[in-house]
Formats: sequence, structure tokens, C-alpha cells
Amino acid sequence: MSLALSIVIPTKDRPGFLPVSVASALAALPATGGEVIVVDDRSQQPAAEILAGIADDRLRVVVNRRAAGPAGARNFGVDHTSGDVILFLDDDDLVMPGYPQWIIEQQARKNAADYGFCETVPFTSDPPPPQMFKPPAQPVPVLTQTFRRQMAAFSWGFWVRRDVFVSLDGIDEDLRVNEDTEFSLRLLTVKASGLWSEQPGVLIRRHAVKGNLGSITQRTSAAERAGYFDAILTRHAVWLQQRVDARRHLLRRRLKLLAKSRDDAAAKATLQTPAASGLRAGLWAYYQINRFMYGLRR
Repeated sequence: MSLALSIVIPTKDRPGFLPVSVASALAALPATGGEVIVVDDRSQQPAAEILAGIADDRLRVVVNRRAAGPAGARNFGVDHTSGDVILFLDDDDLVMPGYPQWIIEQQARKNAADYGFCETVPFTSDPPPPQMFKPPAQPVPVLTQTFRRQMAAFSWGFWVRRDVFVSLDGIDEDLRVNEDTEFSLRLLTVKASGLWSEQPGVLIRRHAVKGNLGSITQRTSAAERAGYFDAILTRHAVWLQQRVDARRHLLRRRLKLLAKSRDDAAAKATLQTPAASGLRAGLWAYYQINRFMYGLRR
């Protein structure tokens, strides 16, 4: 049976945060029907054991059988959903009551959007102060925004119609981080219609201590992350030739990471690629400034 919405929560080794995140998702499910799918990415303590105290037939826990990592876990979660719309939520964040219902209401409109995301609010307290989603007077079409604002993170209350997600073959499981950047690019290349809410719909947990509690991005080296941007630039080279703003933005992100890892050879090679054509002088200055700044922090 098709449901209005499925909330997919990938999780790995966050037993203290996961129940709070799941509880927020269950409390926020739309009245028109929904479910919460928790995808255990092979945690040391099984997620099913952690959530055993939550008795709710709208909750299902599955163990990821696709590639390890957030991309594979999210894809596996979508494989097990019944909702017409998928909303992604991280296992340490909270969804605000009212936000999922608002997403469903957007689908009832003429020319309904294919996907969307929202502003977020950081929090550090536990429990966080309660907040209710306040629907925006007018959601903003993503395609009217600058390229930087068109790039959505999955943690930003990101939702997508299930049929659109499937038509794009899901999330690239070869990317350990920045897979949301690549997925956003694919949405742009097919001219999918998106909405951005200036009103926050998700509370993002800010960890006082990094390490295992921090995000995968925090735990991935700058050199590895730069490599993923190289893969993204290569994969979307044809489309990027039409968008100088997009090329500049993505090249800057790669060069900043190369500056952090002090890889001058890779930076120079990047500036010789077709993507950098017409931008080389400015990008080289950008690289040098960032290299200098990172040097001061050492």
C-alpha cells in the first residue's frame, strides 16, 4: 500500500542519539499516513536492539545490504519504503512537527515540485528546545537561486519524490562524502523542479566533541574529499561547460581541499583541465590564499 511519506534514517554507532531522532520522526509523521525506516549500517550494537523500547507499527528497522556508508544505506532504505515522497533525516538530528505535513501539502498543488529542502537550526542541548515548523508564506523555487543555494545537503530536510529518486538511479555509492552535491547536480541536469523553505524544518545537532561522534565529512581527509570533487567535475563535465558559476564553485571547493592538504601538483593539474578554462587566474589566486591561511593554522 502506498503511503504519503517515508522518513529514511541511516544510522551507524550512535545509540545515544538514534532513539531521540526516531521519536522526533514518528511524532512528526503526517496524518495522511507515513512510516519511518531506520537503516542500520552494520552498527556494533544493532539498531533494532537500541530501538526495542519503541512500540510503533509505523517504524521498521532494516540492516543495510548495499555498499557500506550513508549513500548505500540511504539507497537501501528507499528500496524498502512505501511512501510517494522520501524525507531523509540524519540519526542525530530532529525533524520539526509540521514539516513532513507541509511537504505532503506541496504535492497536492498544481505542478507539484520534484524535491525540496529547508533552512535548519543548530542545537547543542539535550533535549533541545521544542520548535514547530512554520510554513513559509511562499516557498522559493530552487532554480531561481544562485548555484551555491541550489546545492542541497541531505541533512537539510531534503525530500524527493520516490519516482524521481528511482529514475535517477539513487545516490552514487562510490562517493563516501559529497554524494549529496552530486545528486543535486543530477537533479539540475534533468531540470527537476525544487522548492526551498526559508523556514527551518530540521534541528541539526552540533557536537561538542569531534572524532567518532562527528560527521563522516569531518572524519574524511581533505585529500580524499578533493578526489571526490574531481570525480564529480569529470562526471558532469558536459553540463558544467554551460554553467561557469557552477564550475567556479566546484573548482573552488576542490582547490580549497587541495590547499589544506598542500598538494600543489594536483592544484596545478586541476587548473589545466577544460573546466578551469577562463577561470585559471582567479582560481590560482584563490588556491594560494587558502594555502597561506592553512599554513598559518599549522
